[in-house]
Amino acid sequence: GLILIVNLIITLSIWLTAVLYSPNSFGQTEEPTEYRLKAAFLYNFANFTEWPTKIDKHSTFNMCFLDGNPFDPYLDYITQKKVKDLQVSILLKSDSDNLSECHLLYISHSAASNKLESILDHISSSPILTVADSTGACQKGVVINMGVNAGKITFEANLAAARTAKLVLSSQLLRFAKEVYQ
Repeated sequence: GLILIVNLIITLSIWLTAVLYSPNSFGQTEEPTEYRLKAAFLYNFANFTEWPTKIDKHSTFNMCFLDGNPFDPYLDYITQKKVKDLQVSILLKSDSDNLSECHLLYISHSAASNKLESILDHISSSPILTVADSTGACQKGVVINMGVNAGKITFEANLAAARTAKLVLSSQLLRFAKEVYQ
């Protein structure tokens, strides 16, 4: 119970510190950029989310990026890691027709601005963790929305959207959310 939670928090803290400030973590030595930090958040969102058991039939954990990938080259590190004991694959998507293979779907700012409602309708009951980086996206049905506040990466979570997608967000993750919508 409590010991497991404390161990998870310590592990998460150590991992984030090592990833974000190690000179070799992404082959760079400068201060972490916004999207380098957000890439680490994506990885942790995936690790602190529970999918229905049918995820086990997939050979890889598919992180999809719709209409753009502002995280390149920071995802190279993530592809060397595992999520739920699965190797991570990065898939670039240009439309919402073939999203069923995605476990995590990052919806770019342009896609969120132009077609968020149709994307969410298309995947409405699929077990896909939707993540965006656009003001108001959580209120429109995205599960997790990232932002920057006072120079720090923040996120908000929509539990109703997570339930619709049959996903469970860990309480360890939710405690760090700026806002949690029920």
